[in-house]
Amino acid sequence: MSNSDDLLKPLRGLYLAQLRERAGTVETFLAHCRAGSVPSGELTIMAGLAHKLAGSGTTYGFPLITQTARSLEEALISGSAPDAAALTPLVESLAHACAQALLAIERDSADPAVRTAPPSSSAKPLILAVDDDPVVRETVSSLFDRDFEVVTAPDGEAALKLAAAREPRLVLVDQTMPNMTGLEFVTALRKSGPAGKDIPVIMLTAKGKAQDVVSALAAGVSDYIVKPLAPEELTAKVRDLLHRSGRTVLIADDDPAIRDLLAYKFRLAGVRVITASDGEEAWRLTTEYRPHLAVLDRMMPGLDGVAVLRKMRERAETREIPVMFLTALRQEKDILEGFRTGVSDYVIKPFLPEEVLARGLRLLGFDQGEGT
Repeated sequence: MSNSDDLLKPLRGLYLAQLRERAGTVETFLAHCRAGSVPSGELTIMAGLAHKLAGSGTTYGFPLITQTARSLEEALISGSAPDAAALTPLVESLAHACAQALLAIERDSADPAVRTAPPSSSAKPLILAVDDDPVVRETVSSLFDRDFEVVTAPDGEAALKLAAAREPRLVLVDQTMPNMTGLEFVTALRKSGPAGKDIPVIMLTAKGKAQDVVSALAAGVSDYIVKPLAPEELTAKVRDLLHRSGRTVLIADDDPAIRDLLAYKFRLAGVRVITASDGEEAWRLTTEYRPHLAVLDRMMPGLDGVAVLRKMRERAETREIPVMFLTALRQEKDILEGFRTGVSDYVIKPFLPEEVLARGLRLLGFDQGEGT
């Protein structure tokens, strides 16, 4: 049995009830198609249902549901008025795929291993899952509630209230939801206050085009998974981001454009960020927060980067914090002075933000391949 089967077997019992209900809706819609008359309201409902089935079929080991549901969804949202006769074979294929899946799940449900996960503990790290599809919410809950506390919300507005009240360590959010899209939710979360800026967000969506990914990253999404969900991929990304979210990076630069850009990059990678505009503030934040990495501008008002580094190396509680210098000083004597003082890495301006992020993640103990 594959790792995917091991993860999914306990979840199929949860999927069963939802699939029975949805298969019934598909059969009703099929009856209307065969009769040659489909009420206009049902077209919209069926398009939404097909979208949900496409997003979860392969996740549970039923790629035929995903394939047939996606074909039906495309036909329903094509822009032209769908013809009942043309829709009939597509709906028949989806109904058959659902029936086959139901038989398979019911066989598995007789196995004692098919059960819900144990109750969660409030002492565990909190994950917020936002999706209008209850199957996805149940899937996420069952995948993670052994090691995490999972709370769910059916839409963005409810999720924002939960995020403000509970301050989750990580958010999983669907892109396509009624009233508020996933992108709108992420934008609102990032503007909600200091805590909202640092929460890692993974977007779950059926939209996998390059422009969709770019829009998500620009809104502040930390990672992006295209449905149907692969449980191993989802659990790996969640654990990596939560691991990084336990790390704090200090970014100190008197240029707000550089400071904000690097803060944005590190936050996207799931790392907590604190910022300073001068050396005095950088030293104060270092002693207060004990960051796991300090990225310091070499030339700042008040204390420069070298002075801050010397103070850090003089005190036992800050001596081991890795420090990266950002500087326009590129002469050999300047670089040697930095390393003699105890700098861990030295990046010359102008620099590529992705390079600073990769070097920073390495200093934090992560593989460079784990960056965004």
